[in-house]
Amino acid sequence: MQIMQYSVWIVGVLVAAWGVAVAIKPQWMKRMMDFFVVGRRFWLAAAAKVAVGILFLVFARDCRIPGIIIAIGVITVVSNLFVLTLAPEKVHKMMAYWQKQPLWIYRTWGIVAALFGGLLLYAG
Repeated sequence: MQIMQYSVWIVGVLVAAWGVAVAIKPQWMKRMMDFFVVGRRFWLAAAAKVAVGILFLVFARDCRIPGIIIAIGVITVVSNLFVLTLAPEKVHKMMAYWQKQPLWIYRTWGIVAALFGGLLLYAG
């Protein structure tokens, strides 16, 4: 296995761990959103996700299932570049909407994220 595959695997492990943490303790995600809703901190998160998407695009050819990694990379880059073009007020409204959702929604998304992390591990 090469460093490129390990990079995708590390992201997969982190995503899966994050998903499990949110499924177990959804209040943690609400507090995280409280942090990122202040000012323009959400730009930091979106920029980091763009970087991860680019990493996937660069490293995909050395993965077990490159098509999945490329698709995830493209979706990640495009969606987060879109977020970076939005006005902060719009992003704050969207985050406020999600913060009002019941905890079972967070748990469901945590389970989905854990499964997604597993997909990254498998495809990587």
